[in-house]
Amino acid sequence: MANHEARATPAQPLSPLERRILAQGKTLLARFAAAGRADHRRYQRARRIYALDDDELDAGQRLAPGERTPQLPQLVTSIRNAVADMCDNVPEVVFFPETEGLEDVARDLTDIMGYTLEQRQFAQTYRQVCEDKFVTGLGVYQIFWDETLEPGGGIDVIRWPAEALYTDPTADDYRQGRAIFKVSCHPRSWFAEHYPGLYRYIGADEPLLMEEASFPEDEPMIHLVEYWYRRYDASSGRYTLHSAHMAGGALLDASEPAAPQGVYLHGRYPFVLDGYRQVSGRYLGMIDDLYPLQEAADRYARYEDRNARLSSRQRFLVNEASGLNAADVADCDQEILTARTINESAVRQLSTAPLNPQIPAAKLRYLEMIKEESGQNLFNRGETGGGVTAASAIQALQEAGNKISRSNLAATSHAVASLSQQALWLMCQFFQPRRSFYITGRSGGLTRLLTEARTVGLSGREITAGFGHPPYLARVQIRKSNPLRIQARNELILQAAQYAQKAGSGIRPSVLFQMLNLEGDTDELVRILEEEEKRAAASKAPQPLEDGKSPSPERLQPGLSAPK
Repeated sequence: MANHEARATPAQPLSPLERRILAQGKTLLARFAAAGRADHRRYQRARRIYALDDDELDAGQRLAPGERTPQLPQLVTSIRNAVADMCDNVPEVVFFPETEGLEDVARDLTDIMGYTLEQRQFAQTYRQVCEDKFVTGLGVYQIFWDETLEPGGGIDVIRWPAEALYTDPTADDYRQGRAIFKVSCHPRSWFAEHYPGLYRYIGADEPLLMEEASFPEDEPMIHLVEYWYRRYDASSGRYTLHSAHMAGGALLDASEPAAPQGVYLHGRYPFVLDGYRQVSGRYLGMIDDLYPLQEAADRYARYEDRNARLSSRQRFLVNEASGLNAADVADCDQEILTARTINESAVRQLSTAPLNPQIPAAKLRYLEMIKEESGQNLFNRGETGGGVTAASAIQALQEAGNKISRSNLAATSHAVASLSQQALWLMCQFFQPRRSFYITGRSGGLTRLLTEARTVGLSGREITAGFGHPPYLARVQIRKSNPLRIQARNELILQAAQYAQKAGSGIRPSVLFQMLNLEGDTDELVRILEEEEKRAAASKAPQPLEDGKSPSPERLQPGLSAPK
C-alpha cells in the first residue's frame, strides 16, 4: 500500500446500540471476507480472462523476449453470443391479483412496473447482469427506494459486481444469511464531501476490493461498506431488515435506532442473485467450465506461433574452410560475397521442421468443444458447416443449442420475478396517497394512474412490518426479439386468422394487428382500423322507428313481413 501519513482519529461518540451495530458489522465483514477471498479472486481473474488480459497464462512458461501466448477469442465470443440470446428474450413483468375485484389495479401495477423499469434503463442493467452471470458465475441486482430519484422518491434497480458483495458463507441460501455487505471504494476526499460531520472519525482502511499496489500514491482509498442485517422477533416469528454504513472503523449511519420496525416492510435483503451454476454454495460461470479448453487451445496456438516465427527466419550453416564470412551471409544487403571454395558444401540453409499436424487439429477440436458445450454451436452463431443444408436439420441443431439458453432464461426470469415482487412491496410502503402517474400503458394511450399506499386502492389490505403481503403475484412473460422467432409467431397468427375466417368467425383487422409483432409504431394504424370498424358497425345497425310507422320492406330481415 502507498505510504500515506498516519492520521490520528478521535473516538467516535456512539450509543450502546450503535456500538453493538458497528462491532457486529466489523466482525461479520472480516469473517465473510476471509471466507470469500478465494471466490472473489476467481471473479477478478474471470474478468481479466474475458478482457483477454490473463496475466497468469504465461506464468512458469519459458518464452522468448517479447513473446506472449496468443489469447484466442472463442470463449469470449461464445459468452457474448449467450448474452445476445438473453437480450433476444427480455423478461416482462405482469401482476395477477390474488383476490377478486383487483383486476384493474393489477393491470395498472403492471403498467407502473413497466414504466419504472424503463425509466431506470433496466434493459442495460439486465444485459450487464447477464454478462456478469456468464463471466463470473453470479449476477447481482439491488432494488431499493431512493428519495432523490424524483419528487416523492422512486424505486431503483441497479447492477452490482459479484466481487464487491459479501454474503454469509455459513448459509446455503443468501436470503437466510446473517448479513450482506455491499462494498465500494472512494478516495478520502469523497468522504469529506459526503460526511463532513463524521469525516474526522474515519481512519485507515485495509484493502478488500483492490490489491495494495493499486492504491493511488496521492490519496488513500477507503471502503464504504453498506451493511444489511436482519433481527428476529421470537414473539412474532418475523424478521425486520436494517441497514448501516461503515468506513474506516467509523459508523456513518444506522437505521435501527430510528426505525426499529425495519427499513423495508418485506423484511428481505434488497438483493437478488442470479447464478449461472451453483455447486456447494459456490457460483461457477462459463469461464470456470470452459476455460481449461480455451487454455489448451491457447497453448497450441503458442506452438503454432513459435513454429511460424522460426520458419520465417533464414538460418544458414557455413563451412569455415570455404572462407565465407558468416556476417556477410547473414547480411541480405551484401551484394558481393568472397570465398575460397564455392560449392554446395560451403553453405547450407537450415529449415525448421513443420509442426506435427495433431497440434492444429487438437486446437480446432478444443475450440469446437467450447462452442458446443456453451450452447453456441455453428448454427446458433449464424455460421454454416458440416455439410448440413436441410432447413429441418439446421432448426434441430439450433434447438439443441437453445436448451442451455432456455435453462439460463428460466433462472433469470425467476430473479426478475423476485425483484418485481420486492418492487411491489416498496410501492405499497412508500407511494404517497393519491400519487398519480401519466404513462402510456397497454391501451396505447396516455393514462393517468392513481395509487393509494396502504389502502385497498393498491395493497388491498393493511400492510405492516412482516405481516400480510400485497395480494398480487408477479409473473414473467418473455418478449422475444429474435427475428426468426418473431417471423414464425407472426406466420402462426396469420394462419390462425385464415382458419378462423374460413370457419365464419374472422378476427377483426385491428385485433390482428395488435397480435402481430411488427417493426415501427402501429398504434396509429390500429386506431384507424378501430374507427373504421366502429363506422361499419354503426352503418349496419337497425335504425330506430318513428311512432306509428311500419318498417319499409327493404329494411326487413329475410323471412319477416311487415305487421298488418
